[in-house]
Amino acid sequence: ITAGDFAIEGGTIISDVRGEVDGAGIAIAALRSVAISGPNIFADSYGSGNAGIISITAPQLVIDNAFITSESFADGNSGAVLLFGTDLSVSGSRISSEAADSGDAGAIALVGRDVTVEDTVLLTNAAGSGAGGGIAFVADASLTLVRNEARSNNVDGSAGAITLDAARISLERGVLESTTLGSGPGGAITLDASAAITIANANIFSDSMGTGAAGLVAIIAPEIEITGGQITSEAFDAGAAGSVRVDGDAITIGDFALLSSTSFSTSDAGTVELTGRTIAIVDADLESSSQTTGLGGGVIVRANELLSLDRADIDSSNTDGDGGAVILEAPDITIFGGRIESSSFGTGAGGFIVVEAGRSLDIQAALIFSDAASDGAAGFVQLGAPLIDIDGSIITSEAFGAGAAGSIDIAGDTVSVTSTTMSSAAADSGNAGVIEFNARALTIGNSQLSTSVTDPNLAAEGGSIILNAETIAILDDTRLRSSTSGFGIGGRVFLSSQSLMIGGGSVIATETDGPGQAGAVLIDTGDFTLRGQSSVSASTTGAGNAGSIEVSATSLLVDASRLASEASGNGGGNSGRISVAANSLTIGNGGGILTASRGAGLSGNISIDAGTVTLSSGGFLDTDTANGQGGSVT
Repeated sequence: ITAGDFAIEGGTIISDVRGEVDGAGIAIAALRSVAISGPNIFADSYGSGNAGIISITAPQLVIDNAFITSESFADGNSGAVLLFGTDLSVSGSRISSEAADSGDAGAIALVGRDVTVEDTVLLTNAAGSGAGGGIAFVADASLTLVRNEARSNNVDGSAGAITLDAARISLERGVLESTTLGSGPGGAITLDASAAITIANANIFSDSMGTGAAGLVAIIAPEIEITGGQITSEAFDAGAAGSVRVDGDAITIGDFALLSSTSFSTSDAGTVELTGRTIAIVDADLESSSQTTGLGGGVIVRANELLSLDRADIDSSNTDGDGGAVILEAPDITIFGGRIESSSFGTGAGGFIVVEAGRSLDIQAALIFSDAASDGAAGFVQLGAPLIDIDGSIITSEAFGAGAAGSIDIAGDTVSVTSTTMSSAAADSGNAGVIEFNARALTIGNSQLSTSVTDPNLAAEGGSIILNAETIAILDDTRLRSSTSGFGIGGRVFLSSQSLMIGGGSVIATETDGPGQAGAVLIDTGDFTLRGQSSVSASTTGAGNAGSIEVSATSLLVDASRLASEASGNGGGNSGRISVAANSLTIGNGGGILTASRGAGLSGNISIDAGTVTLSSGGFLDTDTANGQGGSVT
């Protein structure tokens, strides 16, 4: 059909084929305009012959409430449905090139300068062994899709690809889906814009419901905004999950959007990857976890300038397979609220979490977990930047089963930790992990850092707390504690610096309340000030001995505070030894150095090697015992 202008309202155009002959197809072309309202246009195949192609072309092409199909209901292949127009508009219609038997589905293509599709269903599914056809939306300028369903699924053949290509793409509500239901692979879904992509409350699925692998979802544009909806390449059967990739210059994801490459079966999870210049994630979820025996994938977010997470939820956890990684990288990273997790909830090992910033890392009121809830080992948490500020957060790498706890490693130039809890604890037979800081200037205030072994019947070993910095300030009721309740040896607390200040009622402690020996406190520093009702202690309330305290300093001032190793209770453990080597030692205002036994255990010795020793205003050196033998002071 050719014309200058062509219009059809209602009615039917049919070019079906039966038997072995291929269909001739339907072609409509107009020099100026085509207006199609309410008709049925069919070019289907009911035999082994292929369905014909439907082609509609005009500078102005408007299709409303139409039913356009080139389908195959037997062994033949479906034909293509091709729509070409400078200004192309489709609304309230159904366009289909499906294959109901063993034939391949055909393609659907909408091509123009400005393309708008609303409230329309587009299908190129393959129900048998044939391949899905694929759906392409191509616009030189703008592509607008509103409340549509575009599906190119498959069973045993390959699913078709869905492609959106334009200068600007707007996708509002609706569904894009290229899922595999059987042994064939899922198709890729690609959104590629030269200027901008906006996705609002739309669902994009390239999942695996069978043994075939899920496809890739890729979103590429200089400006990308995703709000609400779900974008997934997940696995629900033996087929592996695919990947979700977002690549742009300025990327914003929010309003409870979900980007997921999770495995809910024995297959492996895929990856969720975001790459851009600036990336902002607000009230959104990124997930690449494994719910059974498959491996966790990974969530990787890399920004060239700024990465901002505001109440975001990032999860790469696992059950019986190993967990995936969470990697966040940018020159400047801000994390406010939300959760970052790569934990193990079964026999698999937990994944790791790495946050690396080239200039600054600001973490406020966030939860960061790499735990092990069962027999798998926990992963590690690694934070690094020249300037690090952590406030009001919880960071853990704990083990609640037979698996070992992981480590927490923080490295930077200037590091500040305030009102924060960090823990690497072991509740079963697994060992506790290590908490380690490496910095030039380190300040910790009103925070809790702990490694612990809590099961009294097992021999798990405690983890250490290690602080390495030129200057260390531990203030405002901070607690650094390494404890053990079992048969294993407790972890050490090691502080190395050129200048060390412990004040404001802060406590540095190693403890045991079981048969295992507590760890040592080792301090190697230049000027060391212990003041303000603070303490450095090694204690026991059980059968295990308290650890020793060893201080090597240029100068040591103990002001209204204590260095103490104490044994109490009926466990019978001994208090530990305290040794101080310093050019000068000053103790005053009721402060002192003490070893004491309040129970049946022995009291440890105190050893002082100093150029000058000054005791004033109630300062003391004391070794005391209630029932056992007292220690010596030399």
